[in-house]
Amino acid sequence: MLDLDVTVKPLFGHQDGAELGYNPHKPGRPSHAYHTLMIRHLRLVFDVELHPGKEHAAGHGRSNLWRLWEGLPAKCRPALLCGDAAYGQEALLADCEARGQKYLFRQRQTQGVKQLIRALEAKGGWRSTIHRWEALEGTLRLSGWSRNRRIVVLRRTKVAEGRRPTALAGPEQKHPPELISEAQAPSHEHQILVTNLTLEALSLADLYRQRADSENAYDELKNQWGWDGFMSKDLLRCQVAARNVALVYNWWKLFVSCADPVRGREAITSRPLFLSAVGRMTQSGRQLRRTLTSTHGEAARARDLLTNLSLFLSGLKNTAEPLGPEGCWERIWARILQPYLRPRAWIPARSG
Repeated sequence: MLDLDVTVKPLFGHQDGAELGYNPHKPGRPSHAYHTLMIRHLRLVFDVELHPGKEHAAGHGRSNLWRLWEGLPAKCRPALLCGDAAYGQEALLADCEARGQKYLFRQRQTQGVKQLIRALEAKGGWRSTIHRWEALEGTLRLSGWSRNRRIVVLRRTKVAEGRRPTALAGPEQKHPPELISEAQAPSHEHQILVTNLTLEALSLADLYRQRADSENAYDELKNQWGWDGFMSKDLLRCQVAARNVALVYNWWKLFVSCADPVRGREAITSRPLFLSAVGRMTQSGRQLRRTLTSTHGEAARARDLLTNLSLFLSGLKNTAEPLGPEGCWERIWARILQPYLRPRAWIPARSG
């Protein structure tokens, strides 16, 4: 599943493409816009395209999306495209339907959407989903749309600001990240989803909620890997640098996942764990010996993880001739994807 999103990089010099655009944290500051395709759960960057600050609208990333999509074999194309309200527009929806691509996007509460909400409120029959959200679905054709489309309306009773769980709340009061709310009705807040999936509303609510995980990857890329930390006057060089950062991030993510498939780690913890070591080279006779001494508090844990990884990779190397490159990569990917290939008994609804 591919999560589509745009993030901005504030600029402080006279770079190519430094234009005033959407920049919520530093209004009035020129910026670049990163149109990013993120592989869900694995938190891998499928591709990133850099645009001037004015080109922050989702439509500016469509051409790159379909260029990559058409370059993939049919069996390797994403099972689902997911994005926020900026992507729930006619042009992208029509492109997906013409190519047979499944999608799940949020919708802004326009006048036509508000009329549908009022009609469903009068109809009744709401079904419970996850985290106090209720769901009811219908069909809608907005003024700019070329056809009727399936709409799923999620609602929940508003929670008073003083009653919302805080970061200091006890474990019994903590809740997972929930859907972004748009309070419009006097007693409920609503979330509007448009999709061509045939899944139940409960599964759709959970699928869109999982999109929040990609926000952690953006935070890691910008603050830990340097998407916010380089400057160049040339827009092309900025594009190359952004993709190089994403490539290094992907390789490190895969390495850490291969070393420790059970637990996901971000760069702020994984790099000190695996890279904080002092090396010493000693020579005895004609033999050189390299000794690494970890300075991390979990040095024993890091040693065990790297030892197991070394045994795994050396085993592949010893059997590489009968396995071949494809067989070796299959086993590496099976190790990386081990947590995601297990049956999940807690799926909230049937998938068909």
